[in-house]
Parts: sequence; C-alpha cells; structure tokens
Amino acid sequence: MRLRARFWLITLISLVFLPLLACQIKDKDLFESGLQAFKKGDFDSAIGFFSQLNEKFPHSPYVEKSVFQLAEIYYKYTKDQEKAIEHYSQLIHLYPTSDLVCLARKNVADIYVEKYREYEKAIEEYQKFSIQCSDPAHRAYAQKRISDCYFRAGHYHQAIIEYALFMDSFSDSPLKRDALKKIADCYYIQGDMVQAEINYRKFLKLYPDENSKDEVTLNLATVLKNQGQNCLALEIYQTFLTQNPDRKDIMKILTVVSELCDSKGK
Repeated sequence: MRLRARFWLITLISLVFLPLLACQIKDKDLFESGLQAFKKGDFDSAIGFFSQLNEKFPHSPYVEKSVFQLAEIYYKYTKDQEKAIEHYSQLIHLYPTSDLVCLARKNVADIYVEKYREYEKAIEEYQKFSIQCSDPAHRAYAQKRISDCYFRAGHYHQAIIEYALFMDSFSDSPLKRDALKKIADCYYIQGDMVQAEINYRKFLKLYPDENSKDEVTLNLATVLKNQGQNCLALEIYQTFLTQNPDRKDIMKILTVVSELCDSKGK
C-alpha cells in the first residue's frame, strides 16, 4: 500500500509540477530563440518566436521585452509602422511603469511624424513622453519635436512660442541652433521681415560655422531686399558669390539687386 501510495503521489506531483516547469523553460527558450534570430537578421523567425511566446504565455515575465522587441522589429527593420504602433501601444497599456515605456512613447510619436504626418497625435505623445520621462535629454528632445510639429503643420505663431520655450529651458542643447534658425524662418514665412532679420543675424553671429550658414545668409539677403535695403542685400550676395562662384542662380539675383541699389540707393 505504501509503495502504491508513493507511486500515485509521485505521479500526481509529476502531472502538476512538470508541465509548469516545462512552461517556464519553454517561454525562456522562445524568447532566447527570438533574440538569436534577431541578432542574425532573421526577422521573420524572430517575429514568429516572439509572437508565439506572447500568445502561449501571456503572463510570462518575458512578454514585456518580447512585445517591445516585436515593436522594434516592425518599426526599424520591416518598416511596418502600423504594427509597430500596435505593439508599442500594447507595451504602454500592459506595462505602464516599465522602463521601456519612455522609448515606446518616443517611437510612437516619431512614427506619427515621419510616416503619417499626424502632428496633433505626435504632439500628444511627445507631451506624454516628456511628462513620464524625467531625463533632461528626453525632455529636450520632446520639446524640440513638439516645436517642429507646429512648424511642419504651418502653425508658425505657436512654433515660435515652442522654440523659444525650448531655448529657454534647454540652453545647453546642441539643437538650440536649429531652434533659432526655425524661429527666424517662422518670422520670414509670416512676412515679419524685421524679426526675421534680427534672428537671422543673431544666428550668423552665434553660429558662423554652422552647416546651414549659406541658407541663412541667403535668407537674410532676401529679407533685406524685401525691406528695400538693396545695397545691404547686394553686399551679402557679393560676399556669398565670392565664396560660392559656381552659384549662377545667385549671379542673376545679384544683377537685379545691383540695379535696384543703383536706382534707389540705400
């Protein structure tokens, strides 16, 4: 009787605990297989392993990273942005306190900008990203992107406000120079030539070696010409052409401005 009882006890233990142990091993194996496939660039297999893990073991401790890995693959490698947003959103919903949520929100917002040009949705996500992620670099990125969204959407007045807020809040950011240029561009597009001139000159004074210097210089010359300051514009065009002799398009403009300067003076 004792042997029989021991046999049934061992059998019961095996039936209850071995499947649980197998599950723990299996979800780990699926996750590691997915990572190995990902590292090899076999994204279809990686998607298969991670998806199988999420479906069969929804309560596994590996699901959090598995969902994130799926989102990353869809976003960065297979370029399926719709599925990327789906999986990033799933991560945000299921694991709101995860360290991965910050990056997930950032990437969702970036997708709305880069793929769909849905700037209102992007702004909303960047604002959530900025609130949830306290790292100054994250907050600076979010504020700059919010400013860019307003600029791209054509809301130039609000863009100026947002860029100014960015520059005041993150004065050490290397993105500050682009923000200043965009402020000048906003005034230029709106037709406020006085403020455009002030900010273009400020940019050239602070960042004389910036890559966008040529664009800013030509914009400043145009602003001066639009204000009737043709001789000042002429000086800028002449200097620019000396440094860029192949720009035949500027030569044509210079000829026109030179005639205006001669006829109307300063």
